[in-house]
Amino acid sequence: LQTKESTMSQKETFQSNLAEIDEIIIKCEKNGNKEFADKIKEKLNNIFRSYASEVYFDDGLDTIYSNYDVSKVFNLAKALYSGNEVQQEYSYAVFREIAKLYNDIDTNLPK
Repeated sequence: LQTKESTMSQKETFQSNLAEIDEIIIKCEKNGNKEFADKIKEKLNNIFRSYASEVYFDDGLDTIYSNYDVSKVFNLAKALYSGNEVQQEYSYAVFREIAKLYNDIDTNLPK
């Protein structure tokens, strides 16, 4: 189980990673690298589909991010995190998936 302190840092890192991913998608689309942006969105959708069946929520409820796919994953994690103990464990898995995606993007980002 997660400690309260590690949970808060995971949650903050998750939100920071999502904000960075959101910015990267926007920059790629503006710079004509739509293909790379589309790959990121596809990976976000894969994460979303992997965990969305674990909880019911309105995926369009909160739009603090510019990109809809990023917002969807944020809303999913938020709903899971607010759920029961099992759903909270799934939220930690989403946090880890986004951290991995962010690291993959950072490593493969076209220079």
